Amino acid sequence: MKAEKDTPVMVDTSVWVEFFNRPGNKIAHHVKILLERDKVCLAGVVLTEILQGVKGPEERKTLTETLGILPFIETEREDWIAAGWRLNELRAKGVTVPVTDAILAQLCLRHGIEIFTLDKHFDHFKGLRRYKPA
Repeated sequence: MKAEKDTPVMVDTSVWVEFFNRPGNKIAHHVKILLERDKVCLAGVVLTEILQGVKGPEERKTLTETLGILPFIETEREDWIAAGWRLNELRAKGVTVPVTDAILAQLCLRHGIEIFTLDKHFDHFKGLRRYKPA
């Protein structure tokens, strides 16, 4: 499913890792296209996950320049509550998902944003739309 014309796409950490570490691959190519079209948005949990892996000043500069200009989706109290209940429901079914993924899924659901991810945890969130490159 392609993103709607004006709807941004939340790029998950798993995809950013591909973008920064394997710039010539297919996933990185699709991120470049989304960036060129001003379609990428960012959330705090993704930003934090990416920054924790910075290996030096050059990488820090690249990340700051790339991520610093992206529209930022703020997390609100209602997101934490909804994510907690979703995690509770999943746990009752025997499914464990990281809190960071639940928050990111909740942000996408609340804002009607597709998520571009390689992470299978997001398959557990009913109604979450995944961005699938053509």
